[in-house]
Amino acid sequence: FPFKAFQRFRDLEGVEPMLRIDPQAVRAAYLERVREFVKAMEAASGNLRADYVPVNTKTPLRDSLLRYL
Repeated sequence: FPFKAFQRFRDLEGVEPMLRIDPQAVRAAYLERVREFVKAMEAASGNLRADYVPVNTKTPLRDSLLRYL
């Protein structure tokens, strides 16, 4: 993640003015939300007695399936 200091970002739709944000704070908040999501998925899988198997999208699906099965 290359952004360290406050940065200006443009709204992709062009509706909002340039945003000046702290990218490290945004990154930290994003990672926390991802952790919460993963924890919820692990719990939901457990409640359904289903396996929760995280997969890296860089890994070919065949390799991930073979490792799991």
